[in-house]
Amino acid sequence: GVPRQGSTHEPRLSYEPRTPDASWTGEAHVAAVFGDSRINRYFYEVAPQYASAARPAYQADSGRMLVRAGLAGSHRLNPDVRLFGYVRYESYAGAANTGSPLMQREHGASAGVGFVWTFKRSAARAAL
Repeated sequence: GVPRQGSTHEPRLSYEPRTPDASWTGEAHVAAVFGDSRINRYFYEVAPQYASAARPAYQADSGRMLVRAGLAGSHRLNPDVRLFGYVRYESYAGAANTGSPLMQREHGASAGVGFVWTFKRSAARAAL
């Protein structure tokens, strides 16, 4: 099986407007990400054997990892092609493990664009 590093939970509040024909979709959201002790140890803990003068030992705790806000949208060009994009801001300020020497930043941002191409469909459609 695939090794498990721990669990996260992400309560999220979102608004998702759509055009009547669903050719355009959008989303605005805010969320908080919480990690159990196992996932937070994986990202933020420094075991004593790996400590150095520049990276002191640190014992990670479970708790909030970050808060994020974002916008996303997509546009269906035809039945087989959809374009999409997103922007997202994340804040680590006040997170459970801000004292970790592995925590490098208080915030970050990301953006992306892409497309989905459906190259084959089954002859029979599922009943809704």
